[in-house]
Amino acid sequence: MQQPRPPIWFAANNDAAVVRAAQLGDAWVINPHAKLAVLERQMGVYRQALRDAGRPFPGELPIIKELYEAKYKAYASWGQDKALPEGDSFAHEFEELVAHRFIVGDPDDAVREIRRYADRLGTNTFIFRIQWPGMEQAKVLRTITLLAERVFPALDSQRARG
Repeated sequence: MQQPRPPIWFAANNDAAVVRAAQLGDAWVINPHAKLAVLERQMGVYRQALRDAGRPFPGELPIIKELYEAKYKAYASWGQDKALPEGDSFAHEFEELVAHRFIVGDPDDAVREIRRYADRLGTNTFIFRIQWPGMEQAKVLRTITLLAERVFPALDSQRARG
């Protein structure tokens, strides 16, 4: 067995799973489905569960973010919204669905949203889903290029300024 062992991250959507992530995992992988206000509330659940378990806050706090709204149509067809915290669903008009849930827009919009999640939740590791089966490869490559050339340098520049 490798020592030290690799970190074990637990993904969690509902409150009970967030508590399990705090009790058993090295980090909670924050889900891409819930709105920011729900995630802020769940961050309190996570912090309390860590305290109750006598565990430290993790050095890495990952979050998954979708970069294409069309992915949510697939989620809805799979019944993924049933795993959302109580009272939430994907059954909203586009603007309401987009708000506080995933990152769309130009690179400046992406930088603002990434910073907002980092500031409000304390996330310091982002996992971006930029592709899924059937997606045009040109869109995937364009997204990778924009992230590498515009988004990441802007975030590095902001971090350097403090």
